[in-house]
Amino acid sequence: MIRILRRMDSAGEKDMPMEEDRGGSPVCLAHLLVDGQPIDPETVRDVATFRKSERGRLMERRRAIATPDRAAMTQALSLALDAVVLPRPRMRIAVYWPIRGEP
Repeated sequence: MIRILRRMDSAGEKDMPMEEDRGGSPVCLAHLLVDGQPIDPETVRDVATFRKSERGRLMERRRAIATPDRAAMTQALSLALDAVVLPRPRMRIAVYWPIRGEP
């Protein structure tokens, strides 16, 4: 069964049907804009290069953390999360899988 939903256009009118299981929005191109302006390919390349370098630098710093220090950081992180996340019935919590020695 396909449910037809309606979404609002920019004027607030409900006149654009969309099929629920096919999505209804066009592909988002926001990643190609900064403050509404297109990004040139050279900037995209420079940012990608920076991010790759920065990821490597940060991973190396994490690997350099001594095991006892990493355990203490993990414990501190767990305690901080326990203080701000109050479980409720049917609550969902997203987590990440630590890689390369991350706490």
